[in-house]
Amino acid sequence: QLNPVEIALGYRRLMDECGLTQENVAEKVGKNRSTVANFLRLLSLPPIVQAGLRDGVLSMGHARAMIPIENEEIHRKLLEEIARKDLSVREVEKRVRKLTRPKEERPGTQRTLTRSEELELKRMTDDIRRRTGTKVAIKPSGSGEGGRIELEYYSNEDLERLVQLLSE
Repeated sequence: QLNPVEIALGYRRLMDECGLTQENVAEKVGKNRSTVANFLRLLSLPPIVQAGLRDGVLSMGHARAMIPIENEEIHRKLLEEIARKDLSVREVEKRVRKLTRPKEERPGTQRTLTRSEELELKRMTDDIRRRTGTKVAIKPSGSGEGGRIELEYYSNEDLERLVQLLSE
């Protein structure tokens, strides 16, 4: 019985030594290409996480959820927490989403606007609200470049009206 890391290493070896693509490997082993790709992605994890996977400390689902994390120390701490608290895959995914959110989306990281920027933002918000007839929120990014405009709608008809208005 091979563990997920051993399977991934086997797929990688087939690709490297036989010049196969993920699709070719999938055909040869009777799996979907996405399954082969998911196993191969495990090889991008740091050795400590691969060891946890090999030792049965975490499942393939836990390991896959940890792939977006780039900091090995965070991997180590999360691995310890999974073992200590017996976290579900969903709980790990939630923690990873929180950890990997862009900095400007995290609470408390918004750049402070100047008074003139605040006034201009309010003017633009009021203008869009008048034109659309709905609640509007303009949210600048923490970096000061870009941001989001949120328009509320209250029914499918209201959404269609807004889409029509925006496409004019």
